[in-house]
Amino acid sequence: MRAPFDGVITFRYADTGALIAAGTDESTNAMPIVRLAQSGLLRLRMPVPESDADYMRIGGPAVVRVQATGERINAKIVRFTRSMDRSTRTMLTEVDIPNKDLHLAPGMYADTTFPLQRDGKAMMLPIDAIVEGDQPYVLIVDDTNQVVKSPVVLGIQGPNFYQVIRGVKVGDRVIVGNQSDYQPGQVVSPSPVDMDLTAFRQTSTPNRGATGGEPEKTQVQGGRK
Repeated sequence: MRAPFDGVITFRYADTGALIAAGTDESTNAMPIVRLAQSGLLRLRMPVPESDADYMRIGGPAVVRVQATGERINAKIVRFTRSMDRSTRTMLTEVDIPNKDLHLAPGMYADTTFPLQRDGKAMMLPIDAIVEGDQPYVLIVDDTNQVVKSPVVLGIQGPNFYQVIRGVKVGDRVIVGNQSDYQPGQVVSPSPVDMDLTAFRQTSTPNRGATGGEPEKTQVQGGRK
C-alpha cells in the first residue's frame, strides 16, 4: 500500500484482522484504512469583509499570530475566490504557512491581520469622537470655545479609531463622547485629554472647567495606520 503524498497518519479506521473491501468507484460503503494529513504546509482560510476585499492581492502581506504557541508569522496571500458569499458578504482568502518541523497542528486557532494601506500622514480620531449616521460628523471646539459641527469623510476603521479623510485638520479640538449634551454655538470650557489611539485610553488627567460645560476633548493626531 502506497500513500499518494508524504504526510502523517492522524486517524486509523481499521484494526488488525478487519475485512477491508476493495476501494473502487462502485464501492460506496468501502471503509478507509487511515486518514493521512499533509502538515508540512498549512493553509489558513479567512473570510474578508466586502469593504476590504478590494485590497486583497496575490502576494500581499499577512501577519499570522498562532494563539497556542504565541508565535508571529509573516506570510503572504496565495489565493482568494474573487467572489462574495451571498449570505455573509465576505470573500474567502487563503494564506499558506510553512510547517516543515510539524510543530503546528492542523486545526489550531490563529489570528490574521492584513495590512490594507499605509499612510504616514493619516489623521485619526477615537471612535467615540465620531457621530455616525447618513452624514457622520464631529463636534469641534473653536478658538473662541464655541462648539462647531463639522461633517467628516471617514476612511479605514481600526479597533479603536477612525481614519478621517476630510472634515478636520491636525490640531483641531474634538469632543469625545456625550455629543448629545452639546449644541453648535454653545460656549464650553473644555478639558484637554491626551489619548493613546492604539489602546484608546486616557493618558492624562483632565482639569475640569468651572462653567459652560465640561466636554472632554482630544486633538486630532496624524500618523501611521
